[in-house]
Amino acid sequence: MVARRFFSMACAYFVVLNTQYAVQSAEDLPRQPTGPVEILEKFDIGPSQIESFFSGQPLSAAEEDVLVKMLYHFPRMGLDNLQRWRQKGVNWSQVEGQPAEHRMQVFRLLGRVKHVEAVRLLPEQAQLYEFDHYYRAQIALSSSPYEALVAARRIPDAWSLDMPLDEPTEADAIFLKTGDATEQPLQLIFVADRLGWYPDRQDELHRIGPPQLALARLGMDVSLWDEIRRSKERALASGDREGFYQLLAAVGKPEAGELKTQEKPLDLVALLEKSAEHFGEVSPVQGLARRVMKVPVSDADIRSRFGIDHYYEIDLFVPLGDASLRFGSDPAGENNPVYRNKFPATLIVCDLPPGFPQGESVHELVAADAVFFKVWNYRSSYTSKFGQLQPAPLFVASTARIASTDIGSNWITSGLVLIAFALGLGIVVVIAWVYGRDDRRSQSAFRKHAETSPPPDFSKLT
Repeated sequence: MVARRFFSMACAYFVVLNTQYAVQSAEDLPRQPTGPVEILEKFDIGPSQIESFFSGQPLSAAEEDVLVKMLYHFPRMGLDNLQRWRQKGVNWSQVEGQPAEHRMQVFRLLGRVKHVEAVRLLPEQAQLYEFDHYYRAQIALSSSPYEALVAARRIPDAWSLDMPLDEPTEADAIFLKTGDATEQPLQLIFVADRLGWYPDRQDELHRIGPPQLALARLGMDVSLWDEIRRSKERALASGDREGFYQLLAAVGKPEAGELKTQEKPLDLVALLEKSAEHFGEVSPVQGLARRVMKVPVSDADIRSRFGIDHYYEIDLFVPLGDASLRFGSDPAGENNPVYRNKFPATLIVCDLPPGFPQGESVHELVAADAVFFKVWNYRSSYTSKFGQLQPAPLFVASTARIASTDIGSNWITSGLVLIAFALGLGIVVVIAWVYGRDDRRSQSAFRKHAETSPPPDFSKLT
């Protein structure tokens, strides 16, 4: 395997791509923004537009126009800012009683989605804001008689529109106003970029099983895989960033021990051919590590939100057994890549145990119970000969271990064992043949001696 730094570079590229959502660089901002208003003012959403929201009434056309403009600029808020701006110690009764005082404040919404509808933009709005619809979700807020009406750009693909729902969700949202005072339950109206999905029951249709439920309990929004499913690009991109770090944070929690590996062995062919059907699955990953590198995380929002300042990238070969893989029609491997016995993979871990080897030239059998994140592509010297990129499954785990004593290590030593057994058997056969030959010679000499010797004389016996 060619030593690869591309994954580290790609993850750093997450940061570069994310700067399109930053308002200014750290050098240009002497202090952190104090709230959403300070950000939105830079995009011509000023006090007069914000104060146009009147509580106790349904959304008007004028209010909705401002709301759409806020949706367009919402990603520029920054996820770290939204987390920092979350209100603490404020209950929904206070918000309902004094909506003007709490307008434009950020709240962490927790509840269950009951209904979602799509709202189409006017043609001139769609042309101006570069999207043609958004979603309105009705959320029954946890431990509260109130209902939230949230306008969001993105919702999980698994949620059906215009049908009853009962799905757990969370979101950082900006409060705008209270809804129609004549309706019960009273609605608190918010705007958000996306609604997360934290399922609490299995759903075979949407590939939610025990591993995905465990990840949801650990705080991962499993709908973050939606964008990866829709994408035809396998290179690491900005759309992978949030899912990657949420998964890394989830497996790094002490409670992550509930992520149980499947009994069945790792099926590389299934991951490569139908990767979207296996996102979030936990598998026993074992292979020969060739490179182990510590990757520092310098992105301030990842460090502040997740407490992640580094991870480790392990490049390894996983065994194929008797199978072979080819990416083309030529089985000889002259016109397309062919893999026999082993296949490259990438394992990302939060930390390593003491004494674990690191560096560019590692030769150690390692193992981990790891979560499958996606198949990603990178450039390698082997596939470049065919004008192709190298696909590799990408796994994420809490840690890795040396597997030299594991049963799974037999795939490396099995050849040596067979050779040793064959040699031993050969020696036994040779020894048996030699001894057999000597025995046959002795029997032949005995027979010759018996033929030439006189018969025994019993006449002298008394």
